[in-house]
Amino acid sequence: MSLKFFEKLSQNFIEFLNDKDDYDVIIEVENKEKTFTAHSHVLKCRSPYFRRELKNIHPNEKNIMMINKSSISAQIFDVILQKGKMSLKFFEKLSQNFIEFLNDKDDYDVIIEVENKEKTFTAHSHVLKCRSPYFRRELKNIHPNEKNIMMINKSSISAQIFDVILQYIYGGIVNLENIESRFIFDLMLIANDFEFEELANKLEILLIETKGSWLKTHFSLIYHSIFSNTNFKKLEKFCNDIVTKYPNLIFDADDFISLQESALVSLLKRDDLQMKEVKIWDYVIKWGIAQNPTLPSNPKEWTKENYITLKTTLQQCLPNVRYFHLSGAEVLDAIKPYKKILDKQLWEDINQNFLDPDRPIRSIILPARTTLVTELPPRTKEPFSAIISEEHASEISSWIDRKTTTYSSTNNPYEFQLILQGTRDGFAPQTFWNMCHGHAGTVIIVKIKGTDEIIGSYNPLMWDNTTNGGWRETKDSFIFSLKNGNIQNSILSRVKNSQNAVYYRDKNEQINNGPYFNDFYMYSSKSNFTLDNGCYCYCNNYEKPIRTSGYFSIVNYEVFKSSWLKTHFSFIYHSVFSNTNFKKLENFCNDIVAKYPNLIFDADDFTSLQESALVSLLKRDDLQMKEVKIWDYVIKWGIAQNPTLPSNPKEWTKENYITLKTTLQQCLPHVRYFHLSSTEVLDVIKPYKKILDKQLWEDIIEYSLDPDRPVKSIILPARTISVTELPPRTKEPFSAIISEEHASEISSWIDRKTTIYSSTNNPYEFQLILQGTRDGFAPQTFWNMCHGHAGTVVIVKIKGTDEIIGGYNPLMWDNTTNGDWRETKDSFIFSLKNANIQNSILSRVKDYQYAVFYRNKNEQINYGPYFNDFYMNSPKSNFTLDNGCYCSCSYYEKPIRTSGYFSIVNYEVFKVKKTI
Repeated sequence: MSLKFFEKLSQNFIEFLNDKDDYDVIIEVENKEKTFTAHSHVLKCRSPYFRRELKNIHPNEKNIMMINKSSISAQIFDVILQKGKMSLKFFEKLSQNFIEFLNDKDDYDVIIEVENKEKTFTAHSHVLKCRSPYFRRELKNIHPNEKNIMMINKSSISAQIFDVILQYIYGGIVNLENIESRFIFDLMLIANDFEFEELANKLEILLIETKGSWLKTHFSLIYHSIFSNTNFKKLEKFCNDIVTKYPNLIFDADDFISLQESALVSLLKRDDLQMKEVKIWDYVIKWGIAQNPTLPSNPKEWTKENYITLKTTLQQCLPNVRYFHLSGAEVLDAIKPYKKILDKQLWEDINQNFLDPDRPIRSIILPARTTLVTELPPRTKEPFSAIISEEHASEISSWIDRKTTTYSSTNNPYEFQLILQGTRDGFAPQTFWNMCHGHAGTVIIVKIKGTDEIIGSYNPLMWDNTTNGGWRETKDSFIFSLKNGNIQNSILSRVKNSQNAVYYRDKNEQINNGPYFNDFYMYSSKSNFTLDNGCYCYCNNYEKPIRTSGYFSIVNYEVFKSSWLKTHFSFIYHSVFSNTNFKKLENFCNDIVAKYPNLIFDADDFTSLQESALVSLLKRDDLQMKEVKIWDYVIKWGIAQNPTLPSNPKEWTKENYITLKTTLQQCLPHVRYFHLSSTEVLDVIKPYKKILDKQLWEDIIEYSLDPDRPVKSIILPARTISVTELPPRTKEPFSAIISEEHASEISSWIDRKTTIYSSTNNPYEFQLILQGTRDGFAPQTFWNMCHGHAGTVVIVKIKGTDEIIGGYNPLMWDNTTNGDWRETKDSFIFSLKNANIQNSILSRVKDYQYAVFYRNKNEQINYGPYFNDFYMNSPKSNFTLDNGCYCSCSYYEKPIRTSGYFSIVNYEVFKVKKTI
């Protein structure tokens, strides 16, 4: 897709001609009775004749070149100069000439440095001045160097974007073929900075009309960016329409306090902002305080000047709060502590309105905000716990995430899934080990007999009832006491001796012993926690005591698994399909969606689903949904990708149906049309029959009339509904080079273990980022695909031998560096045992200041990962084509191979992620 701006291109050059500014050529015509001014760059660009003519003319003392064309009339020459303005238009040629002029690199007088000065472009001052008021001002203040060249620095702009900008300046064409949405957005911002209003507006409309899903996926970035500038009114409205309905997208975002004032004010002005007014006030105060970090943290300590500071900061926000629609309790609790930032008259009117709502007041009463959805009667919801509340769960979740502030019950990112409940499953200690075996990330809740006390603990590790007994090490476990009844404050006690955090009892002891957190354990000599006082608390290996006395009995206890993944299912699903590397998560998610399709199809963000994700679901024979509903969702998704389609299909044109057909071309082949009833075909398929191939529609009708008659179209099998057990899946190997045992050995080295993990207890997952045979062997590919990833293992299979070598980098790869050494004590290189290679070799870094070298952008075309004593290099930009890779021994402990240079047959890069 190319955007063309030929009219603007022509208009700019005509205006430049008529402006008589900065000319360096005078042409005499009509026997020297009339003269025209012109610009040499433009004449050379547009005419080979003038290029030759000007080559032989020397400027006069005023730096003007004189051309005599006495035989030509002034009227004719005026038409020649303004070619493109008259009835006969030559826009394509005009554009072509200037693109050729740009690419010719001839006679330039401007050099623009971009991308941290790593790339330069040449240009012509006359063209830049003509096309851009921004460059006209910029060049006015730049003095040419000794070579008569003006230098412009635009380091923050990428070379790719500036190349497009230059193509637009010279040719009025912007090619967006195979361009990512983020590039279009960045291009729009840069076009706006350079005051290319027409280009910026066109890109803004393009993003809204064709990239709606991307805009929603990257909402916070978009919202913050567009309010840094007042020119993107359409995007502002697009975003505000979304935020008013889903305000948490912005108000609960981590970067809310960095929101532009204009953006916040525009939201406060909305009558349809779907948020309680008291919450709006809280966010306004939060934002205002954040803009003034020197304010004391406790408002009770504020001076008069502190309140004036906050009032001044919020002067544009305060008039848009709906004070007169707050309850009396809300005014007292939320507004009164900050009444000094309100005008005195307003505060008096707020109070008077509560005393006598019918008495007139001086302040303006804004209308109440409209709630879009009528409130439904409250649902009867089973409590998730018989002991703790939602607020307790939120507090525990905050401790798990080491937050300094407590999550609210509405934004708790964890789901507490009940595994065991004493009153339901019994109080035998063995029951704990049987039911909790294999579960990681568990919270134990205990209600103590005879008091209001609720105590508990958190174990991030997996419970194991097969152990012979032993301590488990973790820094993340904790024990606690929760506020409840007469217990005024909660107590959090984190482990301080991480080596003795949790003890797993051997099988012989599990009959009497339950969970054991050192300073809090559950025990019963009668094998029933409610029948004796065998449970105990004290203070030794954890930070502080969670109760004042020692032994106790219980009335109930519960064990929960705190699940993050399923709570964020929609987010996970959308994310994994934005990347092709997460095949295990894709399969995990699709298995769930096939069984519970409403998780995705009924989600608010269903229409922003990646096309590949939707297609992968439509291909499933086990998708548990009626085919007619599947069709409805496919149509819904397709229409949502094209927001400009009329809302009523009866008003659609032929082009509208073609648009929808094109959007759904990957989806339509997977609908099971021949398993719909005749009524369903007439009611739901027929209204959209124009998006189907003609033969398919004819076959559907024919099949409905006579199912036994053969049709030309492919009849897919009916989906299998409510299958008890699916056949076992074939598991893809995680690597084409190393085995599970190799991965366990590397994991042991990462954790500096003296013994090697088994493949069944490896605490790390190896997530494939890059594979040479899949992604190619160009060094630049390594930097592009591994950029931003930390904790990575590089695996290399050497050509012509059995050798497998590699390196581990705990730091984050960065492809934006200018080239520098990175320091770490934890990197290592290695050789793995394989076939004739009898033993593995581990070589840790010894000079950690020179552990890993990050190549600058110019070198990334030939160099891949560089671990000093092991690096990958290819002068041919393909690691398999030459012997550029190398091993030595200098900065790491020992050599990992006997010879130096080598080539490879394959390589892989994994991100290693700890799972337990």
